[in-house]
Amino acid sequence: MVEMPLGVALSFAPACFRQANLRQFAEIVKAIQRAVPRKSRIVELYGGVATIGAHLLEHAVSVRCSDENPWNAACVELLKRDLPAALAGKLSYETLSAVACAKRGDLRDADVVIVDPPRKGLCADVLKALLRPAPKKRRLVYVSCGFDAFKRDLAALLVSSGSTGRWKLNHVEGHVLFPGADHIETLAVLVEC
Repeated sequence: MVEMPLGVALSFAPACFRQANLRQFAEIVKAIQRAVPRKSRIVELYGGVATIGAHLLEHAVSVRCSDENPWNAACVELLKRDLPAALAGKLSYETLSAVACAKRGDLRDADVVIVDPPRKGLCADVLKALLRPAPKKRRLVYVSCGFDAFKRDLAALLVSSGSTGRWKLNHVEGHVLFPGADHIETLAVLVEC
């Protein structure tokens, strides 16, 4: 299946996760585009088929996406095939868990880290990597479909008295992807202190 929520042809195999409400998800992506500084080096964990990262290529130096679903790699290759060469060259994808990327040190040199984890929230090793000092100040874009896990992760990330947090909340907004349901997708932008 191919979907184009914002003009980028995203391919989805049957075993790939896709948002049911792509029109509203496009609004989340537009908000992320506004939050990401130009010429950023972006690392996207839990990236699916580069659903978010593919929409940031025009303004990024590079976008490195990863996800552990082995079906996503072929979808990203189809995406890259349809992109202009200059944009396709900025996008890389690796079938690798967020934990493996974090342990390898992928978050350390990123200007922007984007996470869109499952409802359970960030894996403990990803959270630890975000709490380690980096050589430069980073921005974290957190898209959450599990509010309880998001609150837990945010409490660990934020600087407050007695905490080990390294981040300050810069912006947060909610999006209703399923009208009539009690589910809200949360988008938060944090800056490193």
